[in-house]
Amino acid sequence: MKNASLLFLFWLGVIATMYSQTQNEFVLEKLSSTSNTIQSACKEDGHRLATVEFFTAIKNVEFETVSNNRIVSKEYDEKRGSYILCLRGVDKDWRYIQIDISKNGFMSYQMEAIQIKNGEYMAYKLSPKYDDNKKKIYNAFVMGNYAYDIVSGTHSAGFSGGKLLFCKKRLGLFLSGSTTFPMETTFIGKCDKEGYLEDGSRPNYVDSQITQWSVLGGIYWRLFDKFYLKAGLGVGVRNVYWQTEDNYYYRNLGYSKTGLALTGGVQYHVNNLVLSLDMVTNSFRTADLKIGLGYSF
Repeated sequence: MKNASLLFLFWLGVIATMYSQTQNEFVLEKLSSTSNTIQSACKEDGHRLATVEFFTAIKNVEFETVSNNRIVSKEYDEKRGSYILCLRGVDKDWRYIQIDISKNGFMSYQMEAIQIKNGEYMAYKLSPKYDDNKKKIYNAFVMGNYAYDIVSGTHSAGFSGGKLLFCKKRLGLFLSGSTTFPMETTFIGKCDKEGYLEDGSRPNYVDSQITQWSVLGGIYWRLFDKFYLKAGLGVGVRNVYWQTEDNYYYRNLGYSKTGLALTGGVQYHVNNLVLSLDMVTNSFRTADLKIGLGYSF
């Protein structure tokens, strides 16, 4: 369990690194002048504030200042195609204000601190950093997987593959399979959950062994340029064998299970390299923490 916890913390760090690299999804260009420049329209109790205007076709953009309560108002002008922000200065000298820009709740751009003055007007052009029609998108992937069941301590390995097919190459299908080694254990008979054989006798058991395998399929969604979410289901088989002191194995029917396997996780592409972190469960009796490394193309 300690090793699994360390592995989980390690991958949390990896995910944080992945997420930090999804920032700066916008390009910001300062405009020296615009053909439809407005004078500073922001006023508060008769005092003029600074006006900062962002021309953009991107909808659902959020703006936030590091210093609290600096944005007095924000509105989107459909005719001008811009967000108009009324800003209150940091102090009487109106020194610097830093604006963070985000979309759909995810940090996307952090502006450098800008110097503004009372009554000043500033204009920027806000554009996507990537053009979905031009940027490189990896349509398919193959990878090898390693999984550790944090419930039973068993190890397994396998392969996964997938391909983007729908929604302008944002939604795809994947197939994944994994197994322990060996996949099955040679056994001479079966026992119930308490270890009793079909003839009513109960051998002296000294150890146990677990084998399991699963085959799953599902969808994965390109949330960002390189970051994907995954979810799927399939069939999972878990066999538990009890070992006798004579070194014979009996399959325990009470603890063995064939049932519904569920999976969910994230996937990240770095050029042609793809990394993944998933959780897989079989009938909620197992909890496999699965990592993957592969090739995207």
